Amino acid sequence: MNLIKNKEELKSITILTIFCIIMFFVFLGSYPLIDVDETRYVRIAQEMFESSNFLTPVINGEIFLEKPPLFFWLESLSFLFFGVNEWSARLPMALMASFGVFMMYFFGKKTVSSRFGLLSALSLGASVIFIVLSHIAILDLLLSVTMMVSAYFGIMTLFSQGKENWLYWGGFYLFTSLSALSKGLPGIVIPFAIVFFAYLFSKRVKELFDFKKIGVGVLLMLVIILPWHFLMCKVHGQAFIDEYIIKHHLARFLNSQGINRKEPWWFYIPVIFVGCIPFIFVHLTTLINEIRKIFVNFKNGFNFNIFKYFSPDFSMEKRFLSINIMAFLVIFLFFSSASTKLPTYVLRAAFPLAFISGYIFNEYIENNKFATQIKISNIIISSIFLIVAITGCLGLIAALLKVNLGFEITKDLKILLLCAVFLFGSFSIFNFIGVRRNYSQKYFFGSCVVLMLILTLITNLFVFNFVVNFGQRDLINYAKYAKENNLKLATFDFGHRYSIIYYYGDTVDIQEQSDYKWLEDKLNKGYVVVLKNKKLILMNTDIPMEIIEKGVKYTLVQKPQKAME
Repeated sequence: MNLIKNKEELKSITILTIFCIIMFFVFLGSYPLIDVDETRYVRIAQEMFESSNFLTPVINGEIFLEKPPLFFWLESLSFLFFGVNEWSARLPMALMASFGVFMMYFFGKKTVSSRFGLLSALSLGASVIFIVLSHIAILDLLLSVTMMVSAYFGIMTLFSQGKENWLYWGGFYLFTSLSALSKGLPGIVIPFAIVFFAYLFSKRVKELFDFKKIGVGVLLMLVIILPWHFLMCKVHGQAFIDEYIIKHHLARFLNSQGINRKEPWWFYIPVIFVGCIPFIFVHLTTLINEIRKIFVNFKNGFNFNIFKYFSPDFSMEKRFLSINIMAFLVIFLFFSSASTKLPTYVLRAAFPLAFISGYIFNEYIENNKFATQIKISNIIISSIFLIVAITGCLGLIAALLKVNLGFEITKDLKILLLCAVFLFGSFSIFNFIGVRRNYSQKYFFGSCVVLMLILTLITNLFVFNFVVNFGQRDLINYAKYAKENNLKLATFDFGHRYSIIYYYGDTVDIQEQSDYKWLEDKLNKGYVVVLKNKKLILMNTDIPMEIIEKGVKYTLVQKPQKAME
């Protein structure tokens, strides 16, 4: 029995290893850093690494007090071993994504089975939002993985005793500390809230007040979290408190004024829907079916007791399912109630949703449950992808017939359309055949994972580069031109685009207003200046300037060569 179990675990680990290598590492450096956040955070790490100042984050000569340092430290470590480039900049997040996937497998295996852990881990790794954020070097993936690993270590204490229980509590406090060093206060609040409610609904709140464990845990957190915060307060004083604590912690939750991120309460509903493709339809069809059951029970004298779903009378997998539903609601309600909302914040919800997916598919394999819901989900997503394939086919026909669509169908766009036709068309045909022959449920999960793997490789090779071509490529080329020719670089009246700072590799003079005297002064001092094409057309000034290169959205200018001579 142990041999069979070990073989099953080895098979699962092998599948996850191959999955992570293909999904998170292949073609990782094949596209430039993406504006705005990726180029900003990587540039901060680059300046930290080159200056060896590992205390205070700095960008373009300005102190950056918004975020804690863990992300920048990991980036600097990667730069130390692999140099400063796109691949090394994204490597820490690829490793973190792989770590998150394997920890999902670990928690799933410990609570239910190796197969449940495998299905849950693949569900997380194959979700749209997890894939996207694992391929961009920003803070959200690091925060989400450390935060949710912390929360699940805390949840595991409900299913353990003795030495193992102590180890799980140690993991909880350790990763809560790392979560706090990733993005501050939310990294502490969410894990503690999830664990508290898990104990509350399990009617075991008294067990949380083990002061020996609390004392050791809090001491561990203080040792990890306090030093950097203490030193920053000592060095920067009130400026650090105002910017870091008040503005980017309290104000972000209570008031988005000055941050411009205020959204309606339902903002995360469509974000979760898109971000958790391809398995979101399984969640929705199952949810609808469960709601239908509730209404049937209500008509027959419904007596709802939420605590029974967390009771030891239920099997471990059903209790773990209930905890994950609760964890999803905690995350959703917390971030929905915050004034400041960003799509990336909801990545945390992908973790409990992945365990819910794992439960549904595992129950289908073991007990043939949810077969109808999986079949309906298959039909829905296959129909959507078939429409995408048909749309791509029509686009290719229009390009072949040279139909005027109001925009140019470039070579890169043709490649993307061809990939869409082949990939989504094949997926839809395969699954529709499966529906007709009644084996669609059996292969639906695997076909979705394979689809996302191939789609990720195509995205790395073509989609990201296609996005960069809409203006950002101009900035990258101009920055490299100025760097290669040892020219001073400035930007005029279009705000901060950090790719120009990263690829220039030095301080860029930035003017966010239409100050033409400033522009003339920079040109006279030998700067090359980047302007928006629209600004160049609308400029009503006699400032002499010469166009070096004109791109899609931006133009690079300098003082006329004759004037300089």
